[in-house]
Amino acid sequence: MPKNKKILANICISFMLLTLVSSYNYCLAAADNFKSLIEDTIINGILTPLVSLLVGGAVVVFLWGMFKFIKAEGDEKEKGKDFMIWGIVGIFIMISVWGLVNILTNSFNLENSFEIPSV
Repeated sequence: MPKNKKILANICISFMLLTLVSSYNYCLAAADNFKSLIEDTIINGILTPLVSLLVGGAVVVFLWGMFKFIKAEGDEKEKGKDFMIWGIVGIFIMISVWGLVNILTNSFNLENSFEIPSV
């Protein structure tokens, strides 16, 4: 892997970890009891940013594949096509799970006390 790609990958990973750690620490400091600790720390502090990062990552994979598909020729076009397909599959799976959770939450009249992840 070229040096520039390694540096970019390290910056991206560091930014993601910093986002998760900072939101976790903020929510942990604001927790009054166990229920608020779970809701604020785990759901709103860790899962919401994590889901947003995963959906964003799937979109980036799709866009990277589209860029490779447009730019490349021959065998490289197939790699770009594969990236686009896996990006779409990832987005589809995440949105399907999100919809299933909402259907189950509404079907069993569960309290929806956490924010729905947005990109």
